[in-house]
Amino acid sequence: QEQEDAREEVTEVAPGVLRMELPIRMPGLGHVNCYALVDGDGVALVDPGLPGPATFKALTERLRQADLAVRNVHTVIVTHSHPDHFGGASRLAKEAGAKVIAHRDFRFGVADPKHAEPEVSVDDLAAQREGEGSPPPAKARPRRLRGGEPSWKAHSKTPWGGESPRPPFRMRMRYRMMHWIGRAGFMPEVTDTVEAGDVLRLAGREFFVVHTPGHTEDHICLHDPAEGVFLAGDHVLP
Repeated sequence: QEQEDAREEVTEVAPGVLRMELPIRMPGLGHVNCYALVDGDGVALVDPGLPGPATFKALTERLRQADLAVRNVHTVIVTHSHPDHFGGASRLAKEAGAKVIAHRDFRFGVADPKHAEPEVSVDDLAAQREGEGSPPPAKARPRRLRGGEPSWKAHSKTPWGGESPRPPFRMRMRYRMMHWIGRAGFMPEVTDTVEAGDVLRLAGREFFVVHTPGHTEDHICLHDPAEGVFLAGDHVLP
């Protein structure tokens, strides 16, 4: 389902909870689900999509369908540290003054002092299989372009004549995305961190934070047991 193109209509999946599909142009992905949680103060957004003008325009248009505007966004909740979920948070914080909520272990691309290595997703591990028989990608050192972006020359040769190792496609894309997001200022400043069991009052109800590491270490879901609403982020994928 996530491979399908984003639909423009806004769907109310529960009272005060609106689903908005935002477009993605990445291999194997067509859209990401953004949820608007409407209350008397305005709206909280869960996972506002990729950074960039196209996604922000789509978000603005979908908010308008619900008689909302960017200025009404008081909170952004990020389910996990992938750019198709946190990318719009920084702009919403700047333009609407929205606070940004994420798990305390939120990070993207850079090793946290508490961890030995940066997060590696299940997708990266799956892509690793494409390069079986090659040296581990971690040993393939990227050259640096003038702007600092890592790059691997296709079919380049080693000093001894063989082809130099290249990381899988998804890992190369991650390096480029890390560089682009960092330079463009798209990394959000998290104003409030949460942990498992914390309670957020959104859309006039209580949502419990459920920590679900796996897709990423910092992944969270939001659960309202009273109404049977569960916002799963990428914890459950078709």
